[in-house]
Amino acid sequence: MQPGSRRYAVVATAALTLVLSACGSSNTTGPKTPTPQALATHFDSLYSAYLAAGTSNDTLIARYVAFFFETPPAYGAGLASFTVTTASGTQTWKGFTFEGAATSPTSDSTFITVAFSDLNLTQFVVVEGQYNSSGLVSGSALAATGSFATGSGNDSTFTSSASVLSTGATCSQQTGLAAGTTITQFVGYPSCQLGSFQISFHVTFFASAGLGALSSIAISPTTFNGVRFYGPNSPSHVAPIPSKLAAFGLSLSELPGWHTKH
Repeated sequence: MQPGSRRYAVVATAALTLVLSACGSSNTTGPKTPTPQALATHFDSLYSAYLAAGTSNDTLIARYVAFFFETPPAYGAGLASFTVTTASGTQTWKGFTFEGAATSPTSDSTFITVAFSDLNLTQFVVVEGQYNSSGLVSGSALAATGSFATGSGNDSTFTSSASVLSTGATCSQQTGLAAGTTITQFVGYPSCQLGSFQISFHVTFFASAGLGALSSIAISPTTFNGVRFYGPNSPSHVAPIPSKLAAFGLSLSELPGWHTKH
């Protein structure tokens, strides 16, 4: 494990302990699910720890944590719990979905789903798909094991579906987050509301990535909590959100010592 990753592991464990302590527990009901505020604070601490490490790798990973994991709870989304099927069997994971959409009926929508084994991001997958009225237009996924340090890879095969089940209250970003400005720039849409989404996907990854159980991962149609970002001035065919995942994967592949395989 790289030095930056060791620093991250220590800070992440401490931050996670604080999050769970703040949420309280009961001898009869067990630990409570962290609130969105606690989750955003936790992921913000991971962002800050990576940023403080100062290497190009760590700075890029800090932005990745902010973009994909901190964004939904920063706007009030709660964790969803679901079953994923990996190459070694089923596991219970947690995650979020968020959507970027223009208000025009002819515009495309982009859905990004993050699914992870634990709040320290020991194993995770990020799946994005761009859809129009006919269905999926394009999509991609990136998975990692060992909290970014052991292996990561881009998808070799990809199928996905996504739809909005319901929308609720309008939302705004939690104040006081170190990654607040970074998240705002990433989102790119002027308005948001909490939402419920139905997501499914099946993704495989190249064997050279060394992802083990995550060489394939699938979720049957499942309800996810999340956030819908939207606005009348959003682009009609190329949403700003999905380009971040592709750009991030490309940047990782160019960093010395990184493990992304194609």
